[in-house]
Amino acid sequence: MRSEPDLPLSSFQARRLYRLVAEAFGEAGLVVEVLGDHVVDERGRAHGLRDLAAACATEPPAAWPQVVRRHVRAAVSPAPTLADLDDATLEASCVLRLLPAAAPPTGTPPPNASPTTSSPSSRSTWATRR
Repeated sequence: MRSEPDLPLSSFQARRLYRLVAEAFGEAGLVVEVLGDHVVDERGRAHGLRDLAAACATEPPAAWPQVVRRHVRAAVSPAPTLADLDDATLEASCVLRLLPAAAPPTGTPPPNASPTTSSPSSRSTWATRR
């Protein structure tokens, strides 16, 4: 494990971060190779360490294990889908868009939309994330 000059940490702190990251990924069932400013898991996915190093640099050393575990859990957890979100969260994330009469035909989704339901009139309802 080598120290990465782009991380806002001393060489000693970087080595500690590398060890904590490898342990946290191991707890999540993944083996990683530390490559300075990122790690690569056995599936070939790269996970950057710059943001995590910056977060750790602002915390006392005793808090680092928890910061690292929380970061790694978030990195390896699947992103929620629309089906995973409750109604209040969906409602808070929806944006009403008024389109001119020359807009695409009804049922044509905006570029970043996902279908949520179909109404009895066969028009699709589309949810877009902010």
